[in-house]
Amino acid sequence: MKQNNLLATIWLILALLLTVFLVTSLYKGVPKKSIFRKTVNEIISDSDDYYDDWEDDYMEETGLVAVKEPSVNYPAVNIQRLVIHSISLPVEITDTSDNELHVDFIDGAEKHCLIKMENGQLEIKQKENRRPFVFHFANGKICLRVPQKELQNINADVVSGSLSIENITAEDCDIEAVSGSVKIANCNFKTVDTEAVSGSVKMDGNFEKISVNAVSGSIKVSSNTQLKEKSSFETVSGSVTLCLPKDSEYTLDYSSMSGSFKDDISGNKGNKSGTIQKGSGKPKISISTMSGSIKIESN
Repeated sequence: MKQNNLLATIWLILALLLTVFLVTSLYKGVPKKSIFRKTVNEIISDSDDYYDDWEDDYMEETGLVAVKEPSVNYPAVNIQRLVIHSISLPVEITDTSDNELHVDFIDGAEKHCLIKMENGQLEIKQKENRRPFVFHFANGKICLRVPQKELQNINADVVSGSLSIENITAEDCDIEAVSGSVKIANCNFKTVDTEAVSGSVKMDGNFEKISVNAVSGSIKVSSNTQLKEKSSFETVSGSVTLCLPKDSEYTLDYSSMSGSFKDDISGNKGNKSGTIQKGSGKPKISISTMSGSIKIESN
């Protein structure tokens, strides 16, 4: 079934590309003064006007403004929250030793982005493409360098592109990814909530509560400190590896329809599903996967 769906998707993409190619070829081959070419030009012009009007209204409503420079800096004292909406541009968030937040738009990415700084919240949004039958491939990358201070919240969603967060401290971190990998390295988050459709999820750092929900992709999470609140890890197709301090206490509910299970901390292994209590039994940890192995390791 999956193979048939994949083939159908490929044929649909090829058909759309062929249609665009034929229409473009037909358009170029028609005399400039023909009714067909004039009509197409009018449709394109009307769609451009509509898009420009829509973008102007959207910017006025949200307060977002076009990015004009490849680098923008803000005083660190004003930053409490980061909100990033990316359609196709990769996003990297890391630390800096100075007292300013640096936003760098690499390889022309500023042409595709809107930005707003208000009430301690920095918001960056990649522009939407609403022109019909026009394909725009945005190049570049969004890079944020954040001063070494504790943020209240990081909210990032990416449609097609990777997300990397490294050496950052925050109360909460909320991530949504459709197609692309998610990497969190050496971060301190009290709560981290991640939803991914297609792509791997890797995390390491200090966490109190973790929630990871993935459809297709492996999950690997390593916490240097014991979890303090109920945490969950779910994936449809992919393995789940959770690394915790060897003296961790928890109640583990696990289920794997197709795959092995091994808990190095408690010494249990083999069963497809079950419940394991270690020490006081708090907090509760649930792990489930349809197809893939489950492994608990000590770090």
